Amino acid sequence: MTNPGAQRNVSVQGELQDSRLTAGTAPAPQTPGAALWRVREFLRPWYGQIAVMLAGALLGAGAEIVIPLLTKAAIDGPIATSARLGRGHGLLVPIGLAAIGLGIAEVALNFLRRWAQSTAIAGL
Repeated sequence: MTNPGAQRNVSVQGELQDSRLTAGTAPAPQTPGAALWRVREFLRPWYGQIAVMLAGALLGAGAEIVIPLLTKAAIDGPIATSARLGRGHGLLVPIGLAAIGLGIAEVALNFLRRWAQSTAIAGL
């Protein structure tokens, strides 16, 4: 919003300039935190969806990080032991099922996050 009392000057290139800015006093830069604080009232109807998006993103990222760790545990544990001793695979099936379950959970959390995001955007 412009100040109705401020004088406007036309520069050489035909652009309008506010007299407050040409006097050498530039407005203070806005920090990201201040910008988010200003927008909070606008986002109030979507606080629930924002919380769901944040939770889905964090839990999905956690599941995404754990899957390679389970793969490492399966390779270093039951697979290495069975190759060394020539016996059964022991914990290979439970670790594999846990990795599959986490993969399904990651997909579900990503879907939930995207669904919450689309409903918030559709409401705009």
